[in-house]
Amino acid sequence: NTITTSSMDLLPPSYVVHMFDAYRSRKKRIEIELTSFSEYYKPLSAMFVDNRSKNLIYIDRVCRIFKNCEKITIDNDTRHISSRYLSMLLTMVININHDADV
Repeated sequence: NTITTSSMDLLPPSYVVHMFDAYRSRKKRIEIELTSFSEYYKPLSAMFVDNRSKNLIYIDRVCRIFKNCEKITIDNDTRHISSRYLSMLLTMVININHDADV
């Protein structure tokens, strides 16, 4: 016997979607502990952490989800920040300021 699932079976129930929408619309402050995030939430880490530097959070992606966010705090144990890191961070901030969806 082969078990097949449709894409509808993979979607969360509508009440879960509504609860998350309400949560993310009220969230003003985001705190990310990078080491734990990368270690314990690998699927999310792949979406939100730069694969090359391993210490750059894609804040533009965070802001697209949490549109009312006013402050993002990132606990990052890295002692060195490269010019690439700063350049990418600056580009994200500029794009956030110009993106009507954020």
